Formats: sequence, structure tokens, C-alpha cells
Amino acid sequence: MIEKHCFFIDAKSYKLIQSIYKLKGFKSPSALVNQAISDWFARDAGKDVTGYLRKELHDELDAIKMYQYRLSQALFRLAVSDAEIKKVLAMEFDFDEDTLADIYDRSIREVRSTNGFVNLIETVKRIDEERESFRWRDEYR
Repeated sequence: MIEKHCFFIDAKSYKLIQSIYKLKGFKSPSALVNQAISDWFARDAGKDVTGYLRKELHDELDAIKMYQYRLSQALFRLAVSDAEIKKVLAMEFDFDEDTLADIYDRSIREVRSTNGFVNLIETVKRIDEERESFRWRDEYR
């Protein structure tokens, strides 16, 4: 059984409720007001309000959750590949800590300057050019 209580609403809000309750799919203005109050209390309490959302918005949230899941999987696979490559390189080459720190700093600068689009071929060419310039300097010292 529904209990009836009296509340006062200003004229502007009442006109707005009267004009939109049918457009929003509610049977009466009271149903719209009750739903709005329930939504507000749910948000205020920090509870999940997905039960109050329209179906289209609920579908969009589901799509975002699926995208988030797929992105997390891709990032996990990338992290595994990164760790694998680092271990293989660490087994093959013996670098001191200063050299590793320098490589790390250069990598950060390169990723930032290219917005994450690092071309392996260009990087190898640049490193080869740097090596050649260092060899040329060493020959004439």
C-alpha cells in the first residue's frame, strides 16, 4: 500500500514535472518524483545507481566495462612481454647500473617525445649513428 504525504514544490519545478513525466516513460508525475528522489538518495549514499538508469545508458556502461576488461587483458599481455624481453636481454648482456639508468631515462624521453609511438627501425638507426659518432671521437682522442 502506498502512503500519501504532502510536499511543497515550487511552480517552476511542478510545470517541468508535468511537461516531462510522459516523455520519460512514467505513468504519473508522482512516479517521476518518487524515482528522482530514490535516485538522489542512492547517489547521496554512494550506492550503485545502475538499477535506476535507462536501458540505453545501462547498455553503454556494460560496453565500457567490457572495453575496460579487454584493455586490462591487453595491458597484462604487454607487461608479460616486456618482462620477458627484459629477462632475455639481461641474460645476454651485462650492463652496470649507470648504463641501465641512462637507457631508462632515454627511453622515457623518447616515449614522451613520440607520444608512445616508438618506431624500432628508426630507433636502431639512431643508436647506430650515435655509436658511429662515438667511435669517430674515440679514434681521434
